[in-house]
Amino acid sequence: MNLNVANAIAIILAVLVADITNKDWVFHSEAKGFKEKFIEFWKFIAGRAFTMVLEFGLDALLFLIPAVSASSTLQMVVKMFITVIVVVLNFFIIKFFSFKKVSK
Repeated sequence: MNLNVANAIAIILAVLVADITNKDWVFHSEAKGFKEKFIEFWKFIAGRAFTMVLEFGLDALLFLIPAVSASSTLQMVVKMFITVIVVVLNFFIIKFFSFKKVSK
């Protein structure tokens, strides 16, 4: 199988599993009906797409810096920092944008 096709399939499956687990077990979404669930799903996808583009952009910008490009250790540290930013952003986007929670 082509490596790009395999990566695309892996990303799609990972996002679908993340949507299901986050919606049901982490944030306890209270969306009712197909329309609300469909909107939640696309908000989730939009949030993930935003952070993916942000991650690619930060990678491209930071790895253009000669000091970062010259050191594999510094590349790893920068990549870990970017990953932490993306994970934190994903959490807040999902919590406050994607899933419906009825206030009590």
